[in-house]
Amino acid sequence: QKPGGIRLRVEGADGKVLHEETERMTLLGRNDFFWRDGNGRSWVPALAAFVTPHDGGRQVDALLRKAKDHCILGAMVGYQEIKGTPRTAVVVAQLQALYEALAADGFSYVNAPFSVDARAQRIKYPSEALEDRSGNCIEAVLVFASALEALGMRPVVLVYEDHAQVAVQAWSDDPALIILETTLCGRGPF
Repeated sequence: QKPGGIRLRVEGADGKVLHEETERMTLLGRNDFFWRDGNGRSWVPALAAFVTPHDGGRQVDALLRKAKDHCILGAMVGYQEIKGTPRTAVVVAQLQALYEALAADGFSYVNAPFSVDARAQRIKYPSEALEDRSGNCIEAVLVFASALEALGMRPVVLVYEDHAQVAVQAWSDDPALIILETTLCGRGPF
C-alpha cells in the first residue's frame, strides 16, 4: 500500500478554472482486493476484474487445450449443442474436463489468505494460480470462471461469508446454475 491522491481540475472553454479538488487515497497492489470498503459496502462485483479469459501469458488457453483431452465430448465447445447429448450434460462434461485437467497438472487447494488489512485479501490472478498450480477458494474459482468465459459460457462467482464457489449457467438461455466446489480439485474426484 502507498499513499496517493487524485486531482480533479475542470476548466471552462476560456481556460478559467471552474472546479478543483484533490482527494487522498491509498493505492493498493494489483493483487490486493478489499471485500468491503470503509463504509461496509461490498466490493464483490469488482472481482470481475480478476476474471481474465485472455491473459497475456495464455495460461487459460493452455488449460483449455489440456481440458480438451479430458473431455468426453472430444472438444471444449461452450454452449454448442452436441447431437444426442442433453445440454446440461454438455456443460457438466466441460466442467469435469477442466477439473480433471487441473488435477492431472497437479493443481490443488492451498489456503494462503495473506491480507493487507482485515477487510482485504491478496488474490492471485488466474495465470498466477495456474503457474503456481495452486490457489485458495477464490483463486480456484477465478481460474474456472476465466476458462468458462473463454469458452463463451456464463460463469458466476458465488461468494459467501468465508468461502467462494464457481457456477455456470446451465445453458446460454437457461439461468439455472450448475455449481462446482473447486477446493476439492486435486484432492478428490469430480
